[in-house]
Amino acid sequence: MGNNINTSPGSSSPSDSRRQFALFNTSEILLTFPSSDFLPPSTSVPPCATPDQWSGDRGREWSRGSFIMASYNHFYTPNSTYPDCTDAGRNAAVTGPRSFHAGGVNMLMLDGHVQFMKDSVSLQTFRAISTIAGGEVISADAF
Repeated sequence: MGNNINTSPGSSSPSDSRRQFALFNTSEILLTFPSSDFLPPSTSVPPCATPDQWSGDRGREWSRGSFIMASYNHFYTPNSTYPDCTDAGRNAAVTGPRSFHAGGVNMLMLDGHVQFMKDSVSLQTFRAISTIAGGEVISADAF
């Protein structure tokens, strides 16, 4: 297979350099799904505006493979003290990765390896890890 990955008819490799990065440098990219429409561009973390919207059933359907109940986004850092919250219809949410591991969480990277992410990672670094849009180069010791 090599680096000649067909992405469209008549194409031998991706033309978008960001897509090439995602395909060939996967050890630094998390397996995440876009949710940026709900996230403000801030690098500070306010508590949920309405903590009463918190849903206690998060993770309950993980064992059944239900994506919606087992997903998170990079609004909060790992094991944040802020509660997760959602809108009334559960269509958008502010959720952080959570774990009972001391000091951090295990996260699946796009290349398939699991990376331990420290609770102490800065919010700016944690958000940069979730996207290639900013073009940041992040050292592995930053997280």
